Amino acid sequence: ENIRDDLESLLNGTKSEKNQGSVSQKFVHTFISWDVLPYEEEQAHFGVVGQRIESLHSLLKGSAVIVTTPAGLMYPTCPRDQFELSLMPVKQGDTIDFENFTETLILRGYERLHAVEHPGHIAVRGGIVDVFVHGCEFPYRIEFWGDEVNSIRTFDPETQRSIGGIDTIEILPPAEILMDFGLERDSERRLKECENSHNISLIDIREHLEHSDYTEGMEQYLYILYGERSLVTDYLPEDTLVVYHHPAAVDSGFDHRAEELEELYARFMK
Repeated sequence: ENIRDDLESLLNGTKSEKNQGSVSQKFVHTFISWDVLPYEEEQAHFGVVGQRIESLHSLLKGSAVIVTTPAGLMYPTCPRDQFELSLMPVKQGDTIDFENFTETLILRGYERLHAVEHPGHIAVRGGIVDVFVHGCEFPYRIEFWGDEVNSIRTFDPETQRSIGGIDTIEILPPAEILMDFGLERDSERRLKECENSHNISLIDIREHLEHSDYTEGMEQYLYILYGERSLVTDYLPEDTLVVYHHPAAVDSGFDHRAEELEELYARFMK
């Protein structure tokens, strides 16, 4: 965090600044590792997921500085092409199938509640969809007239009062697992192969995958589900400048993380 803050000051970044109508306009982002250990079937904190999603999105836009750690570099993420396809632009006046729109949000991992509380939540009432997107200070309220987007506003989730109108927004995925891109077609086979080769049971993951239903712990099997090990480095442009802060410490961090993963794997296989 200190490095990020220093870079924001040096580059005249907008520290902790978020647009009320769009994804964060910060210039410096932190791509951190999950806050759950490998092989733990638990869900990472939404704040951690949000920072990762926000960082990936900023890299796609091509105008960001990313601060990360050896652990952050080693953790897999969503393949770049699929992440890019998952972005949903919505503009006032657009014609969008209302039912398909809400179903897609849920399929991608948004949790439907009576009222949104934090990023990753949606709420649907009549022709109104509230969606809280990672990187945004306030949630969006999208009002439909049939299948036409009649208005888009930000609002305070505590008071439910509108803050301001917006013409165009972009809805980011709530997680690094994208269930609506045919993920279940080949993942079932790969999961079974993993079970056979390692003599473990992943039946819970397979059952949720069969119903295109996200469940806690899926991120631990990203490389199996997607059939490739995608890293944040895959999002970097070819001419990216990479700066190592204390190179010896970075090398040591990679070695330490590799040893830790080996120990966790050995413990998991018992």
